[in-house]
Amino acid sequence: MRRKAEFWIGAVMMAAGVAVAAGAYGTGESKAAEVQMVGIMEQVQETEQPAQETEQVGTKTEQQNAGGTAEITEDSVYWPVVAQYREAEANNMYADLFDSGDWSAKGEFVNIELLNNARFVEDDMHFDVYYTIFDINQDDIPEFFIGGGVNRDSVVLYDMFTNDGENVVPVFEVSTLGYRSNLNVYEDNSFAVYGSSGAATNSVCYYTLPAQGTQPQQIEEYGMRDGACYHTGEDGRTIGISREEYYAKVDEFTQNMKQFQWNPVTGA
Repeated sequence: MRRKAEFWIGAVMMAAGVAVAAGAYGTGESKAAEVQMVGIMEQVQETEQPAQETEQVGTKTEQQNAGGTAEITEDSVYWPVVAQYREAEANNMYADLFDSGDWSAKGEFVNIELLNNARFVEDDMHFDVYYTIFDINQDDIPEFFIGGGVNRDSVVLYDMFTNDGENVVPVFEVSTLGYRSNLNVYEDNSFAVYGSSGAATNSVCYYTLPAQGTQPQQIEEYGMRDGACYHTGEDGRTIGISREEYYAKVDEFTQNMKQFQWNPVTGA
């Protein structure tokens, strides 16, 4: 490791010497040389840094690895969610429970709507459960997201969890999302739920998650009730709006969505 670092340090010095000899400073060429040297120095620093041990869910390392690359083990606060979904996959996604209606066998964190959608996948496809980890409110407490689909490119978000330091806390009640209510997370770290009770009654509610909080805080709501459209602000005041304005907000529901890197629960 030391020899490699010395080699790159020598390369830095050579690059600097070439730039000076060519009289490049103060020109566009000097910028290219500087950029090259910065890249080399970064490699030197990375080379000299000792390898860090992988930390568990809930640590700073996992919050920075927002793509869901954090390792999930039995010591992780979100392990109960992973374990319950593994059990669901091992039991054919509890398909038999839809006939009995007795859901006591499924775990408390398993979304019934996800299980239901898994039943209708075509025979030549396989429905998988995915997870990702992301600190949505930058409070050093990473949130845990569950999705499902036939591959990573078709994952639908079903549930969002946070924790109080010891226990898993659903941000929304489990099984309320996935059928007539859908959840999206956006690049600005806000999130929204679109809910529908029919063609003339539906709404889009936007939320944030307060720092150190476990319950969502509603920012605003755009809705239609019996055909009449409205907007409710953060102050709770509701005003009427046009259908055009409402439909424009519905169209925005699927725009600027955060692109998560999903990991299969079975590989956690």
